[in-house]
Amino acid sequence: MSYSTSTVYRRFEMLGNIEHEPGHMWILFDEKLYFSAVVCSVPTMQGNVARHKIIATMDCTCDLTGRLTLERYWQSEKLPSEVDLSEPIIRALSEKKGLWMKPVSVA
Repeated sequence: MSYSTSTVYRRFEMLGNIEHEPGHMWILFDEKLYFSAVVCSVPTMQGNVARHKIIATMDCTCDLTGRLTLERYWQSEKLPSEVDLSEPIIRALSEKKGLWMKPVSVA
């Protein structure tokens, strides 16, 4: 899965950077959908189109107070199991957008 460079610049706001294997990555955010993605910052050519490989995605809903509820999270299975990209995404959403993750209730 990947996004074209034009899609990255048209659809997303860049909230931050992550330095980790597989290299330099961007944290992207689509405020209309409360959707975040982590992509490789260096695109690869596929056909005649520069594309950014998707490393992780986070789908959320947001209430009127800025509390996010996690709906879906996906992370590439090619990353080491100890790497959790959800934390840098959540931190960027909090610091840059004033949004915070609703705690998961324990039954």
